[in-house]
Amino acid sequence: MTQPSGPGWFPDPEGGPRLRWWDGRQWTSATSMPGAQPTPETPSQPGASEQTNPGNKKRNGLIAVGAVLALLIVYVGVSYFRSGASDRTDTVAAHATTSVAAPTTSAATSTKAAASTTTTTTRSQPPATTQAATAPDMSKCSDHNGEADPAMREAFNTLPLDPNIRLVSTQSVTHSDDRSMVAAIFYLCAPNLKGNQLKDYATLIARALKPYAFAETVKSMSVYNFHGQDTIGRVRCKEFQLHTFSETADSGAVRASWEDLP
Repeated sequence: MTQPSGPGWFPDPEGGPRLRWWDGRQWTSATSMPGAQPTPETPSQPGASEQTNPGNKKRNGLIAVGAVLALLIVYVGVSYFRSGASDRTDTVAAHATTSVAAPTTSAATSTKAAASTTTTTTRSQPPATTQAATAPDMSKCSDHNGEADPAMREAFNTLPLDPNIRLVSTQSVTHSDDRSMVAAIFYLCAPNLKGNQLKDYATLIARALKPYAFAETVKSMSVYNFHGQDTIGRVRCKEFQLHTFSETADSGAVRASWEDLP
């Protein structure tokens, strides 16, 4: 039997009065009686869609799978974006909190530093009344009637200047025990130098005098301290040549080289 050239209803090749549908390639299971068959384009034709294009089922399945995958990708992307935005928001908030809190610590530190500075400044300032009370009246100092020796005055002038200590005069006289030697006497006006303080200052004068050639002729050295008509103190080193008055010497031993005079 010759096969039809195109799809349609044709006499059933199996025989009988019915018609069978030819889909263009093969006979299908769809049958109909003459005069009652629908047109080939009618959707109600049994199995028409599947028989016309057998690849429709496979294509529709792939489309469905693709749609599901697309939805999954969109869902994952949205979730990741929301998670990242949340993390960034938390990080910014943390930085903002730290930045705001920092000035408070700095302000507290500055306040403590300012308080400390104020306290230190207050402690370092001695009362003005105390300074005024301890300042001696140097107007009572007067010249002593004695012969001034240039070498002795020059040695004294090498000492640090102190406004409360004044050299009134110097004197060198022939020593009574050794006519080849002299007794060197320094006359001071220093109301604050008493006791060991006067001995320590006499040591400074002796140390300044030692480098001079004149010192080789000194048998004894004395320091007299007067304030107006008042005698503050008098000390003497009887054996000037026996002592070096070194800065490294024991202060107690150096003081012992001076004796108090009445």
